[in-house]
Amino acid sequence: MIIGLAECQLETENVLRARGSVGDVTAPQGSLESRDGFAYLTLRGCEESSILLGIRSRTGNSLELLFWERRREGTYRRSSGGGKKAEAYTRCMVAKVDTHTNVGFIGKTHNVMAIHLHNHLANNKWPKKLQAFWTWLMEKLVRFDVNILMGDFNMSLFSVIPELRSRGAEVELGAWFPWKSLLGTAMSDSCGMCFSTCQASTRCTRALGTSTTMAGMGF
Repeated sequence: MIIGLAECQLETENVLRARGSVGDVTAPQGSLESRDGFAYLTLRGCEESSILLGIRSRTGNSLELLFWERRREGTYRRSSGGGKKAEAYTRCMVAKVDTHTNVGFIGKTHNVMAIHLHNHLANNKWPKKLQAFWTWLMEKLVRFDVNILMGDFNMSLFSVIPELRSRGAEVELGAWFPWKSLLGTAMSDSCGMCFSTCQASTRCTRALGTSTTMAGMGF
């Protein structure tokens, strides 16, 4: 299992690196205490809160850092703390993952990119810089032969596929998290995962027998 975290602190990384443990059989079914714990190989940016990539040590042989950048996007004023000026950064990490067995059609070795797009840039506060970002991202995908792109794209999640395809990338959506609010409004999380330079096969996780429910969801 490979994971990517957008805002990970050292304490969380230490938990992931800790030795695995067997879940408590006396704990309520489905609770965190009842679940087994697994040790992870991890990579994390050298800052208080940063991107992390990890893979379970029982299924992965190695995790090699290929690229890391804290990309400065601009300056903005914080909404709290008296409106002080702050620097806006987008973070990007690329790692080479080697696993014990094949990961679907990708094989035992593949390159993974995790990215956290700053919300001001994602909200198109700086239009020219946002367009420059997509070109920069495309160059990194090609340079490091990225197979899987995952990240928190904030309000630009739905722009990832069209922007990269317009620059010549073969990108397929692999995972995202949509839902409906209690008022029936279509919603979506800002995180997503894409397959790059290859086509992907996806499947619906709901049974076709629930077509009435699915139609009501509007997705």
